[in-house]
Amino acid sequence: MTLKLVFLPGLDGTDILFNDLIKALPKTLNYEAIYLPELEGQDCSEQAVSLEKMTKEEILFLVVEFYSGRLAYEL
Repeated sequence: MTLKLVFLPGLDGTDILFNDLIKALPKTLNYEAIYLPELEGQDCSEQAVSLEKMTKEEILFLVVEFYSGRLAYEL
């Protein structure tokens, strides 16, 4: 298993707020910014299942904005 830093966006569904932080991260760090419309499901529970499928072989460290707090909780 690998460690992965996952950025979960706010209500806009994009990673815009995280752009400056991501640019400052070391290039060797394993990270991904999730774009919410790419997740399957209409609610947080269904989206959490989709996110789990995408990252099931990794240990996650989540960085979340307001809206995605519920998604992180469901995950």
